[in-house]
Amino acid sequence: MNPAQERALTPWLQLAGLDWVGETVKCGLIKRFGTPEGVLAATSDDLAEVPGWTATRLRRFLEARERPFAAVDFAPLRAVEGLSVLTFADPLYPARLRETADAPIVLYAVGNPEVASRPAIAVVGSRRASQQGYDVARQFGRGLSDLGFVVVSGLALGIDTFAHKGALEGLSPSVAVLGCGVDQAYPRANHRIRKQLLERGAVFTEYAPGTPPLPHHFPVRNRIISGLALGVVVIEGTIRSGSIITAHHALQQDRDVFAVP
Repeated sequence: MNPAQERALTPWLQLAGLDWVGETVKCGLIKRFGTPEGVLAATSDDLAEVPGWTATRLRRFLEARERPFAAVDFAPLRAVEGLSVLTFADPLYPARLRETADAPIVLYAVGNPEVASRPAIAVVGSRRASQQGYDVARQFGRGLSDLGFVVVSGLALGIDTFAHKGALEGLSPSVAVLGCGVDQAYPRANHRIRKQLLERGAVFTEYAPGTPPLPHHFPVRNRIISGLALGVVVIEGTIRSGSIITAHHALQQDRDVFAVP
């Protein structure tokens, strides 16, 4: 990453880093005004038309943009070999994800980010499924891959693991979406699968390098899993689970949802 690239990325990373502004609002701002610079130049009345603001947060944002935003530390980004930082305006930003209402305005990727623009199906499910569930996940992963679909999942233990394994046995690449920075070895048990993913597919996250795998990150990242896909297959998903959250996101995004009980 050269100095010119870092200068161009700085306003995007600063806007993305405002964690008290919701993702729906940030996505809406960029869709409305095009760039972070356009957001900063917009009138308060125009900003207020973007859905999702509360009066308090809009007022806070108007006050915050009158001061310089915090500097961006690029050292963690430079330390990740092969890192791609895709802004919402980047041609490599996945087109299907861009259509969703709360897409992250910045994505971090390692591997080949272009594969996320191919036809994709997400396969998700329980971390503690039955052996039959694991077998089905692997069969679906392999079958979908052989049919030309990129299989998207979350690299978690359980169904995700077997979906990725099956996909990697097939003809097409696979994509994982993480709930942490791309430099975090999580889960450690899937180190080999992650390495294979990077050789044939890609790993994505909205979290900057150095971000640990905190529990609340995973339900949030599930909207990206469904957003990248044409549809979602849920295998042995329990009522209160991340896979059901993914299914809800998929329905809100007008994706097809399939289930294996």
